[in-house]
Amino acid sequence: MQTETGIGWNPIKNTLDASDEWWEKKIKENGDYSKFRNKDLSLIWFRYDMLFSDVAATGERARAPSQRFENEFDSRDEMLEDDGESNRHEEEQVEIGDCNYTENIGIAKSNIAGKEMFPSLETMKRKYNGEQSKGKKKISGAASLKEDINSLLQFIANKSSATSSPSTLITIGAAIEILSNIPGIEPRSDLWNYAFMEPWDIRDCASIDIWDVSDYSLMNPRGFCDEEINEDENRVEHEIDWTLCQVTARSILTYYENYLHKVPCRTSMRTGHQFLEEVLHGHEIRCYQAFRLVKSVFLDLCHELTHKYDLQPTRGMSVYEEVGIFLMICAHGVDNRLMQEIFNHSGETISRHFHRVLKVVGKLANDIIRPHTEYNEGKGYHRPQHQRYKPFFDDCIGAIDGTHVKARLPQGQAIPYMGRKGYATQNILAVVDFNMCFTFVWAGWEGAAHDNRIFGEAIRRLDLNFPLPKGKKYYLVDAGYSHMPGYMGPYRGDNIRYHLEDFRRARSGQQRAPRNFKEKFNYYHSSCRNIIERTFGVWKARWNILCDMPYFHIDTQREIVLATMAIHNYIRKKNVADKAFQIAEDESYEPCTERATETSNRVATVEDEGNPISVYWIALRDSIAMEIARRC
Repeated sequence: MQTETGIGWNPIKNTLDASDEWWEKKIKENGDYSKFRNKDLSLIWFRYDMLFSDVAATGERARAPSQRFENEFDSRDEMLEDDGESNRHEEEQVEIGDCNYTENIGIAKSNIAGKEMFPSLETMKRKYNGEQSKGKKKISGAASLKEDINSLLQFIANKSSATSSPSTLITIGAAIEILSNIPGIEPRSDLWNYAFMEPWDIRDCASIDIWDVSDYSLMNPRGFCDEEINEDENRVEHEIDWTLCQVTARSILTYYENYLHKVPCRTSMRTGHQFLEEVLHGHEIRCYQAFRLVKSVFLDLCHELTHKYDLQPTRGMSVYEEVGIFLMICAHGVDNRLMQEIFNHSGETISRHFHRVLKVVGKLANDIIRPHTEYNEGKGYHRPQHQRYKPFFDDCIGAIDGTHVKARLPQGQAIPYMGRKGYATQNILAVVDFNMCFTFVWAGWEGAAHDNRIFGEAIRRLDLNFPLPKGKKYYLVDAGYSHMPGYMGPYRGDNIRYHLEDFRRARSGQQRAPRNFKEKFNYYHSSCRNIIERTFGVWKARWNILCDMPYFHIDTQREIVLATMAIHNYIRKKNVADKAFQIAEDESYEPCTERATETSNRVATVEDEGNPISVYWIALRDSIAMEIARRC
């Protein structure tokens, strides 16, 4: 192992054998890693996940809607992919005096005679405000670019004649005047019109072919009349100053184009509001095709998100349009650019409202993804509805299983999320009732984590509020989980079939029939537990975003999973006649997704036959199997 990975194990000292370079690299990542160096790791086995967090599944990003102390989800700074042509003036005007700072972008630093050529924004703030910045603040693109221009102009002013005292703060008007004095750009000339009216590429800054530099002295009152200056030094200084002037001019033109003389990008006559009006007042099928909800459920959802979860309209967008954008992105997995064309908004606006609705639907998930208050009494849909399962599974209150959804991770962070299929996924533990509604969800686990480990954590941690079965009540689980009190698993063995497809793939009816009482129990068990497979199938078929998740932060991807599950429950409770659910109610329904691709990781479990409680639970399963064999 040490040859392949660079890390070995010393069985005598119970320490890691690794090179000094490997340890230095790990300690740079996290200083706490030094505590593991040359230590007996058998004494601190419970902290291994800290040392190997970049390659091991820890579940630290996982969240359940029922969790008591959940992390605040804030996506204000995260945006969907944009094409860089946003109409920033669409819902808010950028004022020239906008001074909300965040960071200095686009201008490099260098030192001349020990002074900064381009002071940072933090330096500028301390200079003009006379105080230290207490933290990083936000600014708009306009304010950031204006500060960069001011830094350049300040430097130009400091290089001017000592007899000419510059003003303390050069305004944009003064900057335009400086631009007007640049040789070759006469006011109202062709070059002037080109500079102000035509788009330009930043690569043009490296070229001075279009500029006439013969009269450069116009820009510098001091000129180059000092006879003591060496001719070579004069030429070098001339080139440096001219390049600086050129960059300043280009920056001024950028500011003018983007924030003073803005050209609208989305100019279609049909607005997003008009598109919603067409859909909601048109044929019923249009709303279902666009948003995966019938019209009545769509309107009820908007009303509930507004009055119960405080989703408010903005100056330029109604609640219906906000929810429509969110649902269309989730339903069809479309990117930001296409949404800009459909709703006639900028990419920034689409992204901002998507995240607003995502946050509000997350609150809906906290209320709607939960079991009936008397689920242990079989109230609600916490009991098999089909007569064929009675009285065998009368004490069953639901089914448990895990599923995978593709995840997008930055390079170097995807290792813990790599599943058996060779791509990154997040592992999701779910509990469903017999109405195909999710009653518990724990999303965000790394794809490499095993189902049984996630399940064990869920029933152990009290803060998750897992709906534990009481008394003789139990959930149905498949062979990937332990058969233990409260969780009824199937019979396992090399020659014992369990999954429905194992029975259906046989050629003749005789071969498809169960061969003994254990297989007969497994057939009924799998058929009844198939409710969760059908639930996953309806959920994933409705929301195409789950098939190819966009490049969001992993926390946002987790929230999208929870949000789509919440709307899944909302649709089921509001519209029993939904087409997708009606198709899935047939027990012969097979989800379109491949089982090998979508099911979670399995790990073999061993039944503890020596434990008296386990002995009783095994005997209970045997009695149910005998009753099924006798009656069916």
